[in-house]
Amino acid sequence: MTKMSADIRSLCRAYTPETVRIVAGIVRAESTPPGERLRGIAMLWERGWGKAPQVHAGADGEGALQVTIRHIIEGRDGLPIDRARDTIATHAKLINGNNELDDSGG
Repeated sequence: MTKMSADIRSLCRAYTPETVRIVAGIVRAESTPPGERLRGIAMLWERGWGKAPQVHAGADGEGALQVTIRHIIEGRDGLPIDRARDTIATHAKLINGNNELDDSGG
């Protein structure tokens, strides 16, 4: 941190008590629009108590978060390998005149 930024930070921190009173006054003023009052309340709570922890949960907000990472490998024809396998099986079916696919996966 440079001396200039440290001086500015120190100067800004010196205004903290006054600005907290101003924000509190805005929150208390009934003439302040409700949205502005809520923003002021949130600002005061976050500065005083910290932000609320973010919960990371699974589907529907329950259970553990599950992350699936897939690596797709391309076949010689540039198609993803699963798609290439399906294409090969379809071609084999047409060539053999058989309407059933081989369950061996290849």
